[in-house]
Amino acid sequence: MEITDSARNRMFSNKDLVRLIIPLIIEQMLTVTVGLADSIMTANVGEEAVSGVSLVDSVMVLMINLFSALATGGAVVAGQFLGQRKNIMACKTADQLILFIVSLSVVIMAGIYACKNFILNVVFGNIEPGVMHNAEIYLMIVTASIPFIAIYNGCAALFRIMGNSKISMNMSMLMNGINIAGNAILIYGFKFGVEGVAIPTLVSRIVAAVVMVRLLAKQNQDVHLSKHIHFHFKGYLIQKILHIGVPNGIENSMFQLGRIMVLSIVAGFGTSSITANAIGNVVASFELIPGIGVGFAVLTVVSRCIGAGDYEAARYYTKKLLKSSLCSIDRIKYHRSYDLTTDHSGISFITRNSSNHKKDLIISYFMLCNDLAASIHDPEHIKSRK
Repeated sequence: MEITDSARNRMFSNKDLVRLIIPLIIEQMLTVTVGLADSIMTANVGEEAVSGVSLVDSVMVLMINLFSALATGGAVVAGQFLGQRKNIMACKTADQLILFIVSLSVVIMAGIYACKNFILNVVFGNIEPGVMHNAEIYLMIVTASIPFIAIYNGCAALFRIMGNSKISMNMSMLMNGINIAGNAILIYGFKFGVEGVAIPTLVSRIVAAVVMVRLLAKQNQDVHLSKHIHFHFKGYLIQKILHIGVPNGIENSMFQLGRIMVLSIVAGFGTSSITANAIGNVVASFELIPGIGVGFAVLTVVSRCIGAGDYEAARYYTKKLLKSSLCSIDRIKYHRSYDLTTDHSGISFITRNSSNHKKDLIISYFMLCNDLAASIHDPEHIKSRK
């Protein structure tokens, strides 16, 4: 006999779950779509520009994954405090999360600038001079956005843990709108080169970070930033954040490090191969959207249940969300993927029967389970301290 939400008096109704998940999936769709739009508009600058942007973006995605993992750690700790109805501790966790990721992001930004030549010449290997020139310009501009995308990720994770996924969706729409409009104006209007792709990215991330901080600073929310954040790390909270965030970050980074290694090999085949690989990765990302979106929902729901000590509800929602994710992935009508092959005339799309569909489903399921593992960190080890 199936047990309904009402019979169990669950923390989240089906309506609550829908309100949480739909904006998350839309947010992920916007992220992938803007990546595709970026590739299309960058192609107007030239193949070398697409290749240069793709190489640098592979490193930027690694950084974004790192900060997303740390944001996950902070959000899970804050969510469990919310489940325990300890809102003051949740707010202190939010302060520490933002303070820590801002500090770390500034250090990483400085490190990338200092190691620019190593990244371009050693990590990416022997690439053509035109690609190198475009990659260097793009790297110098976009690296400045690292602290801002770190702040955005941290704030977005905290809003999601409150069950307010519309905020991150709306901010994603704003950020992506600025990015696409800026690209169009600078590339088509002012005939900029790769700078026309980099500058809107930097501006959009600055705007998103500033707006998110202002929204999270509102004091009438379950989790909010203090009016005055003092530069003082609370070791016990940072430890809890890192206890979840570091393993999650290492796991996420392994995927991206593998892709960077593959890209360094692909770079040896020439500019056309780098370009084909970049566009192919964007197209393939669409099949991962449901798993990523539901994974964020798992973090919110299960961490709140664990914090409240309701392990039975945590198991119930785990099964429910995993099942919904698998069903949504399996029903995607986009059962074909595209191979990108290059010849002397340029890039051509070749449709093939997708044996990769099952592989993408497994990857998406694995990513969702990784979020689940982060959210079920035992709250008994989280001690309330003032």
